[in-house]
Amino acid sequence: MMKVLLQKSVDLSQAWLNSRVNGDVNITSLCQYLLQLMQQHYFTAKTDMLMASQTAPIHGAVNALQRCLLEVPGVMYNEMDEGMFAKTLSLMENMTVLLLGVLYGDQDTESKEVPPSFCEMGNAISSVIGHQLSSDDHEEEHVLLPEEHSLVLTCCWVSLKEIGIFMGSLIEMMADESNKMEHLVTAGDMKRMSKLFKDIILKCRHWGAVEGCCRGFTKFCSTLLVSADREIRDIPAQLLKEGLQLLQSPRGTSVTRRAAGLPMLFLCVVSAAETNQSRSLLSLSINTLLEVANRPLPDNWDQTVDLPQVCAVHSLNALVRGSGLAVAILKYCTVMATLALTLLNSRCWAVRNAALQLYSSLCTRMLGQSPGGDHATAQCGMSALTFFTHYPSLLPFLLGELRNAAIDLHHSSQQRRLCVHPSLYPVLTLLAKLQPGIQPETRELSEAVTPLLQLASSPVYSVRVMASKAMVAMMPSSKYPAFLCKMVEELPRSTEEPYSHNYLHGQLLQIRAILTQVMQTDKAALNSHSLIVEVLESKMWLVTTTQQCLMIRGLYLDVISLVRNSCSKDFLHQLCALLLSELHTSSHHLQVGSDSFYGVALHFLCKDRSWMCLVWQNFSRWNAVFKLSLLRWASETCGSSMTNMPHLLEKILQVNLKEVLLNEDTEIRVVYLKAFVSVMTGGVCSLVLEEAAIQECSEILVRSLEVSDGGSEYLSQALCAASLLLSKSHNYHNDHQNHCKAWVQQWQ
Repeated sequence: MMKVLLQKSVDLSQAWLNSRVNGDVNITSLCQYLLQLMQQHYFTAKTDMLMASQTAPIHGAVNALQRCLLEVPGVMYNEMDEGMFAKTLSLMENMTVLLLGVLYGDQDTESKEVPPSFCEMGNAISSVIGHQLSSDDHEEEHVLLPEEHSLVLTCCWVSLKEIGIFMGSLIEMMADESNKMEHLVTAGDMKRMSKLFKDIILKCRHWGAVEGCCRGFTKFCSTLLVSADREIRDIPAQLLKEGLQLLQSPRGTSVTRRAAGLPMLFLCVVSAAETNQSRSLLSLSINTLLEVANRPLPDNWDQTVDLPQVCAVHSLNALVRGSGLAVAILKYCTVMATLALTLLNSRCWAVRNAALQLYSSLCTRMLGQSPGGDHATAQCGMSALTFFTHYPSLLPFLLGELRNAAIDLHHSSQQRRLCVHPSLYPVLTLLAKLQPGIQPETRELSEAVTPLLQLASSPVYSVRVMASKAMVAMMPSSKYPAFLCKMVEELPRSTEEPYSHNYLHGQLLQIRAILTQVMQTDKAALNSHSLIVEVLESKMWLVTTTQQCLMIRGLYLDVISLVRNSCSKDFLHQLCALLLSELHTSSHHLQVGSDSFYGVALHFLCKDRSWMCLVWQNFSRWNAVFKLSLLRWASETCGSSMTNMPHLLEKILQVNLKEVLLNEDTEIRVVYLKAFVSVMTGGVCSLVLEEAAIQECSEILVRSLEVSDGGSEYLSQALCAASLLLSKSHNYHNDHQNHCKAWVQQWQ
């Protein structure tokens, strides 16, 4: 509002005569008025912080001055003189000391090197507002903070944020006016401002204040680094060195989450230096932080004290995540990834936690941010050959970690085998994120195949899964057919052959992963190796009840589904008959993998029209798990294609509609209505229900809408189903139509 007033007004001299602050006759401009108003707000806050937060918030005056002085063309050049700058800087320093003192509960903030904890800030603010428990409340624990507490806290952190943004933007704009910079600002003034920024970033724990102030601090450092005055130009480097020295010194405080504002101090200085092509500060920061992070832990460390190693790793993480350093940081990614994986062996939880966060950020930075869901295709990722061409020295280290994990797996006691090597899963995660590509066979990449095969026998399920995904990326595509032949041949032919269930499960996972990739990229390569399909058919015992592990049976079915078009008709008929018989005779006992296996079996049968009819004819006799699986299949299939959907499916869903609507199981009702709507709207949509049945089902659905029964998802499907039924009804009742309209208007 003040900015608009200044832009639109021609002469405000009379306004100053009528609106003087404390009768000051020297105020001749809007900016001077705002500066004086800001000083008045400061005095109010110094006397009564609660009243200031309610009636005279500091951040409002600071923001108004920034907009008028810096965003209106010509105002800063005309208004800013030596006296105004000195008054502004002094006032900003005083307000910063006051606001930090409120959060500390002590105005002597010079001796403080550690930001107050949130508990300490809460106690300090409570003392400021004079909040004390009444005699009746001494025994009660107050969970909700009073409104006054929020007002004071918000006033403090927002004001600190605005001060940082204003001072950074002011120096940046003054640098554009070289005469202003040279005549008004001295090296001493710059050092005072650097201390102001440093105090806000390091002594305020509130993330909003730190993040906002860093915007101004980055501008401040960028301006200083291009100064012609060497003393001014060296200030950011001196700040960085002081921060690095502070990081290495013992800090007596409770554990600081992610090292508080210290990493942000490093990030701002280094980002500003990168903008000005001064990369020596980045090298200094990375090398110092790596050296600190690699230091051994003391024999008896105090877990209530911030360890320098932890702060160093969190600082490295901040540098990796900084968007301004996205390119420059890549040359250090290999050594940082090695550090992070090594620190996962640390006996200190805080070190391991920081290392895992650093490793996650490094993976994102090195591989790039890929879209999720259906958009995450191979074109969005990086192949193994490309990745290790960029980071060649990382491959030997990762291979060493894989070999060590595989050795530990095969040369340890049974109990020790359950203990996963600390760096194994992160390494597998990185390799699994690599995309398969058309790459030549290289000795280095091929060395990963052997340990990945050995990890297929891990007793940890997630390790077997990730090893199979990593195998796809690390193996050259030209080796896929030979690998499939070898793995399929190694599958046991019967229970008489000794085998490990874990290894068999891992084998099938790797066969499925490689086969999926082959079917997506080069089906012709598989067609030329019909032996693979023949051998798979000969191992049909893996899906029979002879194989007691339902997870293995389900995996075998997944593999057969991928090569179904290449299988013989006799084999498919025998397999489908076996599955249907298994479904009819299943004991429905809860068993690991039972829901998954029976779901895969039902979907496998439904891919053939004749077997699908046999399955759906028994719909009313299946248990709830089978019904849910069939209904989900119907919803998904109808959404893509109706070519294999017979009229029988429409009839069955209509006949059982009323019974399901009266079912108390909300999940069954939701999935059923979703399948019902998908099938009826995706096909011819011919109703076989009698008019009375249509009316009964419509009334049940409309009643559910009226009372909002079943949750939002059910109500959404109920509205679609009710509309579908009523549109096909010969006796379309106006009262039902009005009920539906009223319900829609209610939820708009």
